[in-house]
Amino acid sequence: MSDIRKKIKEFTDEFLIEQFLTKQHEYTPEAVSFLEEEIAVRHLREKYKDTFLQEETTAGDEEKHLDEELIPFEHAFNQVNIMLARSLLVEEKIPVIITASSSSSAIPLETEASKLYTIRVPQSLFEKATACIGAIFHVSNSQYVPRYSDTKERLRSFSAHEANPEGEEPGEEITVVFTPDESVQIAQYIQRLLAEADTIEENGRTIFYFDNLQECHNHVREWKRSQYSRTDLFTIIEVLQIYCDDPEFPPALEKTAEALIDFLSA
Repeated sequence: MSDIRKKIKEFTDEFLIEQFLTKQHEYTPEAVSFLEEEIAVRHLREKYKDTFLQEETTAGDEEKHLDEELIPFEHAFNQVNIMLARSLLVEEKIPVIITASSSSSAIPLETEASKLYTIRVPQSLFEKATACIGAIFHVSNSQYVPRYSDTKERLRSFSAHEANPEGEEPGEEITVVFTPDESVQIAQYIQRLLAEADTIEENGRTIFYFDNLQECHNHVREWKRSQYSRTDLFTIIEVLQIYCDDPEFPPALEKTAEALIDFLSA
């Protein structure tokens, strides 16, 4: 059973419904299917009929636009940025159709993390959608990439759970060398998260790489270790993301996080 499916099974009824009805745009399509599956298993549509009916009525008002011609954005988004873009448009009540861009190579070489995606929106809402995307993204190398005022903003916006390394080969490791100070500081934050995870998740933050925290901690603490799995690196980013607003968060770790995001988003 996947880690996210296990976590979803631990959701309370109320939290599960909230995630499905108001925050499913923050989840991968596979995770959304797990949410829906768990709702069916618990018969929540029957138990909370009025809640689902109200949400479906609101959704119907938005879906009427789908009868219009759908206009594509000129440029594409990578896997991480497509989720941020979708979240922004959904908040503005703009229906979104996402399609994977076809490979430019005769032999598809891209992994899941390197695929590109195109957004289409109803014609009457295209101008509004363009303004919404333009406020957050700019175009670089024919892709939409976020505008960030600083590294912390970029770290906060990084969707670790949407950059799941599906294309990773079992046992594949990547060479990454942390300084002794980085290793100690990262390990301390991982240890802190292990202690505070229950409280953080009770406050509505899902820790997607929780099951890897202890192993990642062990790896970071190994003397002169230079080989890490992609899952380890995503775990580290998620930990730094959770604690980047800590008043004592070391500025040096901002550079560490930025370097990891650059590498994993490439």
